[in-house]
Amino acid sequence: MDTSREWYAIEYASGPEEQGWVTAEYIQATGTDNLPIFGQITLSNGTPAPRASLTQKLNIRSGPGTHYDSIGILPVNAIVWLTGRNETSSWLQIDYPNTPTGKGWIITGYVSAQDIQSLPILDASGVPPILDASGVPLANNPATQRTMQLFTPTPTIAPAYQDEDSATKPGTSQVFSPLGIRNFSYTSDLSTPDGDLVDWIAFRPYASQPGAQTTLTTSLICAGNGSLQVQLWQEDQQLINWGNITCGDINKVLMLKEGNEYLFRLNIKAASELRYVLYTFSMYSNP
Repeated sequence: MDTSREWYAIEYASGPEEQGWVTAEYIQATGTDNLPIFGQITLSNGTPAPRASLTQKLNIRSGPGTHYDSIGILPVNAIVWLTGRNETSSWLQIDYPNTPTGKGWIITGYVSAQDIQSLPILDASGVPPILDASGVPLANNPATQRTMQLFTPTPTIAPAYQDEDSATKPGTSQVFSPLGIRNFSYTSDLSTPDGDLVDWIAFRPYASQPGAQTTLTTSLICAGNGSLQVQLWQEDQQLINWGNITCGDINKVLMLKEGNEYLFRLNIKAASELRYVLYTFSMYSNP
């Protein structure tokens, strides 16, 4: 059968290599779970690559970020096979035979998939990162990297896709932990008066002592002809006197209480003419 399990291969003397294909819709058969799968893509650990679908038209990038070259475009509802993820799970590697490497990268926010955390972690070149003695990628080890490297993408001014995220369904939700996520980056876009006006980013800080203050380093890189406003929320309440984050901030330090879930609300400032901002929000949890 094929990877979609919707077609069966049969012996057919008049077909190429004496083989043909029939739709499973009109076939009654038993024991099909044991049939070999043609075109099955496997991960580095030998398990089958999971399928996913796209919730909007997406650029395929040569690496995990908008600063990498676009190597193709996939339409909404396209089916892809996932072969890996970056360390923050903000980008997914897919099987894409139209390139010399046979792989491409798509942003996670517009992908419908299950259990992406089980995918192997890959670096920008598509290979597993080198880990330190504690199992943390060296690129994320504070002893080897203290400054987040960010890139300014070149945007196309157009209404942003309405991703329908909200405070109860944020665009991304991250939980920091000593052996897990230590940093993440989230890329999205906003526009006004048409398109998506607001994005939500959820996160939960970690500290070695329960209830203690933890130090977080944040950066916000923006491109386009609009400007953003950033608010911090907790339990349906906007927080006051927490500080501020604006476009262009690099490695800005925030102090927040461990264990609580927080939400950043990003909105584009209103304008009568089309305004658009493509942004990358990054956060690093200091030890």
